[in-house]
Amino acid sequence: MMSVCVFEKLHQMKGKQKSLLFLFSVDLTDDGVKAIYQFAAGDMRKSINLLQSTSMSSKTVDGPSVYACVAYPSPAEVRSLLDHVLNEPISTAYHNITAVKNLKGIALQDIITEIHPLIMRIDLPDAIRCDLLIALSDIENRMSQGASERLQLGAFVSAFTRAKIALESKIL
Repeated sequence: MMSVCVFEKLHQMKGKQKSLLFLFSVDLTDDGVKAIYQFAAGDMRKSINLLQSTSMSSKTVDGPSVYACVAYPSPAEVRSLLDHVLNEPISTAYHNITAVKNLKGIALQDIITEIHPLIMRIDLPDAIRCDLLIALSDIENRMSQGASERLQLGAFVSAFTRAKIALESKIL
């Protein structure tokens, strides 16, 4: 009965997870709890499944191990990928992002989902931000229709390159 209960508050889920730890004999860190809570979206059953899966691959259930278990980009990886597209030449950014995607098993869709909030926090002129968000939504749309992820990664890097060029022309 407990596995289908929904826990809407982080402290409730954290308490229940800590009480289950003796079954798994693993260490659970606070960032691990937050990562599990994010992915479980309040569902204790999902939380337990993720805790079990992560504990099988790592003795310590922390943020990075949870993100690795679900093959989802961590906040640090997303910031690093954003740094690639903002500060590197287009071909270097493309190859570096491809390498990270292949190494970590991360989908471009997940990268785009996590980059959206970061774009909203970057100090950009509204017109450039809107163009960038429209380009990302077009990429998501094409991917939902079955477009090649490799081609859409090129469009992703290209969108940021266009934003950089537009920003540089406004500054000069």
